[in-house]
Amino acid sequence: MRRWGATIFGAPRAMDRLVSKIDVRDEVLERLVTQVYRRDFREERAPSPRAGTTLPKQSVNSLDPFELSPAAVRAETEHVTTCSYCGGAGRGPCRGCSGSGRRACGGCGGSGKEVKHYKNGNTRYINCKICRATGSLSCHGCGGGGTIQCDVCTGGGFQLAWYAYYETERWDVRIEPDSPVLLAHGQLKEARAVSRDDLKAFHVVAMQEHKGPLASGGYRDVPAALVGAARVEPRLERIGYQQYVKMSVVRRDVTYEMAGTSGTVVLSGNDLRGAAEPKAIAPMRRRQYLWAAGTLVVGTLGYSLSSALRGKSAYFAGSSAWFGLLIIATMAAAAPALGGLLRAWRPGFKRGRVESLELASAAAAAFLLLATGIGAALSRPSLGEVERALARGDATQARAVVDALKETKPGSPDLAKAEDAVLFAEAQNAAKPDERLERLDAVAKRGGDLAAKARDLARRERLGAVRTQLDAKAGRKALAEIERLFGDPSPNDAELAELGAKAHEIVADGCKDPGCQLVAATAAQRRAPSAPREARVAAVRGELLAFLNAKAVAGRRPTPRWSGSSAWRTPRARPLRCQA
Repeated sequence: MRRWGATIFGAPRAMDRLVSKIDVRDEVLERLVTQVYRRDFREERAPSPRAGTTLPKQSVNSLDPFELSPAAVRAETEHVTTCSYCGGAGRGPCRGCSGSGRRACGGCGGSGKEVKHYKNGNTRYINCKICRATGSLSCHGCGGGGTIQCDVCTGGGFQLAWYAYYETERWDVRIEPDSPVLLAHGQLKEARAVSRDDLKAFHVVAMQEHKGPLASGGYRDVPAALVGAARVEPRLERIGYQQYVKMSVVRRDVTYEMAGTSGTVVLSGNDLRGAAEPKAIAPMRRRQYLWAAGTLVVGTLGYSLSSALRGKSAYFAGSSAWFGLLIIATMAAAAPALGGLLRAWRPGFKRGRVESLELASAAAAAFLLLATGIGAALSRPSLGEVERALARGDATQARAVVDALKETKPGSPDLAKAEDAVLFAEAQNAAKPDERLERLDAVAKRGGDLAAKARDLARRERLGAVRTQLDAKAGRKALAEIERLFGDPSPNDAELAELGAKAHEIVADGCKDPGCQLVAATAAQRRAPSAPREARVAAVRGELLAFLNAKAVAGRRPTPRWSGSSAWRTPRARPLRCQA
């Protein structure tokens, strides 16, 4: 059993320890091998020197190829028949032109054009000079007629036909009964006669052989059922050789138990050679499948335990490789233990012997699995890490810790405060003003302890951007910043209204005509009303009226020009409109 197990993939080393029962008995095998010769007829043909058809003397179906010589078979079956290729016409389509009488021109390839090369390197297509641009020529094989003399019958239209036979050989092997012993001793199923050396593992009871059928040699003890199995076709087949062997063999059916089931190995012959039939190796295959599945389950359990206690954020990236190695080590330690447990598992949930090394492997796997869970729990982040990262000004690390906490401790009130602090720190470290304002607005919307501070800081940032444009005397840019940063501001926001009014005043100062100044001054007064702004509106309005009256007295139409390249006109019947 141990020697046989060494030849089977997945078999345990000590197969003899798994044996639970041995049944010993003798088995008798009978083998008949038959060499069969077969002769099949095949028609032969040649051109006939004479015309007209004739009939054979005998039909080929009535001839026995083993009783007649090849010459006699030809003499009995020779006859004249119509040519199989041309059907008796004596001529057939030309193979060179396929019966068309013309073939493709070799000079132009059938296109009718050829390439002409000039000395300056230029080329162009011209009409083919060989076929005169037709692309085809008259076929030389048939002279343009499309047909040629039939090669098969040499133009006569008839063929001389007769039959010949060819011989093949086959070996027929019959063994009774169909036993697992045949799997262990494959030479018995080979298509040949066996010798005494092939039967060393058996006790030969009888061995008979004869050139031709055994019955013709006077042997009477060959079973009729076995002889009848070697059937031959009487007319076309003959038995050239037969060998009958009757042998007995010692057979031990060894039952072993493993992986919760049992299998039976048939050991036979003087050397007790094993047969690897499906029912013999079924427990080994079951153990292999369960072994692989169990190892994967252990790895999946370690991965699930690690993932449940940890997360997938960047915070865990540094330790993921170590935990991966730890899970692989757990699977490696669990593999020998699982193999030993499956080997010791008997039917009915009984347990056999487990080696001490396999028990140590199971303990190591359990320890590594526990270490994976403890390590995953210890590698989880804490709120203190967020505070320490913010204290040293590392907002990036603080963000990584917060993202990890959101995976491991979602919904914690302290986590919301920590995220507010990280957003606030990211806003202070942001290089671009828009990014800084985005994070401050996010803190303000969350409504936490830092919401008011973030809202005030964001407002100062926005007002600072507007004041920067006002300090640069860029009134229109200041108005654009107000619209972009504040949208539709509240009319009760006095500070923002004052800044807007100052922006309009800067625009009015830059206007080159009274109409533009009037529009800008009016907008400033509307934003933040005051006595000086009201006085300026009145003064600019008076200047504009005086300008228009002066133009009217001079008899010319007023055509004041606004700043920039645009112009406007005031028709007589329409009120004055400014598009500055």
